[in-house]
Amino acid sequence: MTDMLRPRVAARRFGVSRDTLRRWADDGLIGRTRVGRVVFVRASDIEALIASAPVASRPTRVTRPTLVPASEDWRDSELWRGVAIR
Repeated sequence: MTDMLRPRVAARRFGVSRDTLRRWADDGLIGRTRVGRVVFVRASDIEALIASAPVASRPTRVTRPTLVPASEDWRDSELWRGVAIR
């Protein structure tokens, strides 16, 4: 069972979405096992599928953009100062 991963873990490890893993399993491209209500996918099948894909279509890891703190210039704005509270 060491080759079996939960879909969320496999998606992170291989840089694909869980929906992609589900479609691959539905199409019979990767193995899927259900133990009770818990689903596992076979890591070796995913590795083989990704390795056999052409280089242009291989999934790339998506990195989250770095968040830049917002400027506080809005506090000096005329709109901010001109708001009348009644």
